[in-house]
Amino acid sequence: MENTRGYRADCVRLLSRVLGVRPETINSKWGEGIEFEKMPEQYEKTLAYANCVREMADAAGKDPALAEIIIERIKRLS
Repeated sequence: MENTRGYRADCVRLLSRVLGVRPETINSKWGEGIEFEKMPEQYEKTLAYANCVREMADAAGKDPALAEIIIERIKRLS
């Protein structure tokens, strides 16, 4: 999928939503391509945390009770 038209734009939109950063900032300051090699370190750490939450949610999907606990705790953070 990385070579399909619009893939980078999709990545930028996702990063923007997850990190709360304007797409223009990502496009103009974080480098070319999909590696985003100039991404500030604090956002790299935030993405690592987000990925950890995603992995927990995936694992919880196999246990409805655990999934409900995670959903309730996430709701309290919002």
